[in-house]
Amino acid sequence: MELHTRKFKPLNVIIFAIASTIFLTHYGKAQDTHFSQTFAVPLALNPSIAGVSDGDIRLTNDYRNQWYQVDYPFHTLYLAIDGKIKFLNRPWGIGAMVIHDQSSSIFFTADKFYFTLSHSFFYRNHQFVVGLQPGFVFKHYNTEYITFGSQFDPGSETFNPNLPSNEDLLTDRVSYFDLNAGVLYRTRFNRTFATAGISFHHTNLPVESFFGDNDSLRLPMRITLHGDIAFPVGEKFEIDPGILYSNMKGANEFLGGLVAAYYPGVSDFVVKKIYVLSSLRINPVKNIDAVILGAGARIGNLDFCISYDLTVSSFRKASNYQGAFEISLMLNINTRGPSGITEPCMML
Repeated sequence: MELHTRKFKPLNVIIFAIASTIFLTHYGKAQDTHFSQTFAVPLALNPSIAGVSDGDIRLTNDYRNQWYQVDYPFHTLYLAIDGKIKFLNRPWGIGAMVIHDQSSSIFFTADKFYFTLSHSFFYRNHQFVVGLQPGFVFKHYNTEYITFGSQFDPGSETFNPNLPSNEDLLTDRVSYFDLNAGVLYRTRFNRTFATAGISFHHTNLPVESFFGDNDSLRLPMRITLHGDIAFPVGEKFEIDPGILYSNMKGANEFLGGLVAAYYPGVSDFVVKKIYVLSSLRINPVKNIDAVILGAGARIGNLDFCISYDLTVSSFRKASNYQGAFEISLMLNINTRGPSGITEPCMML
């Protein structure tokens, strides 16, 4: 596979910025980080993916609305930028990421800000990348929507929020430093590309407690394994099956599926790629959680994808089989070289 580099086009950036602003203003609410379109949230998946893209600069935006049929749905918003640089004559990737979540009837909100740095090593047609991602997390909830046992009024047999809660040590805000890391491997043989990676989130085991600095309440490390292999089928089709497994203190998640793409191959045609995706989210201990279906297109160097999670777990009784709606944008910009020059997409 070869990458056709493109000149910088301000119009593409303007279109991306307008669409992202719509997401931010109209949908800017949020939950604990959870996405179905893992390819659209690269810095959230693995810090070592920073700078590993088809362009010099990559802008990514993803919005997810989960269980909107339930009274208080989950909202997640992701916005990131990353790119490639040369320093000391070595290939590096840098990036920044913001994630905003909101969930539950007490409007529990999490805002996460991360900086990402990666470094690549090459041996023949093999690429090894290591990444580090420091950041800060801010979480809070609305105390107006929460009551405690001490606020139960026996006379009226209701909870009275005006009564004292007797929770003097409880705070409605918490913040902490967070550190993630990852390793990525990529290779190419003929026209086939294979990728495998492992990421470690919360490696510093930060204290996350609304009752002060309680060292016993530390956020456990989350380990994620992921991989995919993209290979051509004929001249205009490509199949990309992939898997993801995540574990966090006994909580497991498995995501498996594929993306099937069609390349029209017409040089003056604005649509460069059309693709569909299908996958299953599985709790390995219990059952299938959701069936995920989606479709997208690449218009110029802007990717747009929309997907839907159909809930098939026992929670389907509450959600009426309706799960999560997710929409993403990805813009790759190449600022180097004249139009028409090609370079291997393995290279940073």
